[in-house]
Amino acid sequence: MRNLPALESLRVFEYAARSLSFKAAAQELHLTPPAVSHRIRTLENTLGVKLFVRRPRAVTLTPEGADLFDAVSTAFGTLRKRLQYIERDNPVSVLKISAAPAFFSSWLMPRLAGFRRMHPDIEVRLDTSLALVDFDRSDIDLAIRFTAHPEQHGLTSHWLLPGESVVVCTPAIARSLQQPADLATVPLIHSATSDGDWQAWLKSAGLDAKLARKGPRFDNDTFALDAAKSGLGIAILHHSLVQPYLSRGDLVRPFEHVLAATHGYYLVHPEHALCKPSVQAFRAWLLSQFDQRDL
Repeated sequence: MRNLPALESLRVFEYAARSLSFKAAAQELHLTPPAVSHRIRTLENTLGVKLFVRRPRAVTLTPEGADLFDAVSTAFGTLRKRLQYIERDNPVSVLKISAAPAFFSSWLMPRLAGFRRMHPDIEVRLDTSLALVDFDRSDIDLAIRFTAHPEQHGLTSHWLLPGESVVVCTPAIARSLQQPADLATVPLIHSATSDGDWQAWLKSAGLDAKLARKGPRFDNDTFALDAAKSGLGIAILHHSLVQPYLSRGDLVRPFEHVLAATHGYYLVHPEHALCKPSVQAFRAWLLSQFDQRDL
C-alpha cells in the first residue's frame, strides 16, 4: 500500500477503537453514528481487512483492528506532544478545556469574558463533550465533569459544585401546580445525562415513580433546559445550572423538594498539567469563582 489512508478516517477509527462505541465516537467528534460507521467502513475497504466485529449492542476490535489502534494511538500521541512543543513558541497560549454542555452553556460561558479580560494572552478552546477524557491520548488540558468518583491515578480533582437536582418550569406552568401530585397533569421533561432523576425525585416525594414514564426525552441537560424554558413541560435539573434562570424569573421552582446530590461537578487534570502557566491561571480563576460563592 503506497498511500496512507485519509487522516480523518484514522482519527475517527482511533476514537471508535478507544471507546469501542460508534455512538460515543460520534458524540466526541460531533458526528452522527452513521457518519462514523461510514468512515470506518471506508477505511476497512481501503485496507482490505475488517477492523471491528459488529454485534447488535457492541463492537470489538479484530486482531488487525487492535494492531492498527496501537499504531495509530502511538502516532497521534507523538504528534500531539510535538504540537504542544510548537505551541510553546506561540505568543498566544492555547488552553484546551473539556466541559459538559450544560455546565458550559449555563455556568461557564457567561463568565469566560471575565477570564479573558484577566488573561488576554490565553486562548481558550472548548470541547463540549460528555465523554470521559483520556489525557494521555488527547490534547485536552483540563476537564469539568459531573461524577461521583473523580479520583483516578495520576489525576488531580477539585470539587466545584454539588449536583442536587430541583424541579423547574415556566411561571405559567407553575400556576397550574398546587401540589406534587399535580405533576400527573403536565409533561415531564427527561435528560439522558440525568436518567433516573425523575423516578428518584418522585419516590422521595412520596409519589408513584411510574409517572416518570411519560414526557419528552432529550440527549442532554442543555436540551432539557431549553425545553423547560420553552414551556414544553417541567424538568428536573441540577440546581447550580438553573440558578441563573431562577434569578431572572425565566424559570421557577413549583416545589421546594430537592433530590439530594450523589454526584458533583469537579475540575480534573493530570498532575503534570500544572507545569503549564495557562492551566495554573485558569484553575486559580475558576476556583476563585466558587470562593466568591457566585453560583
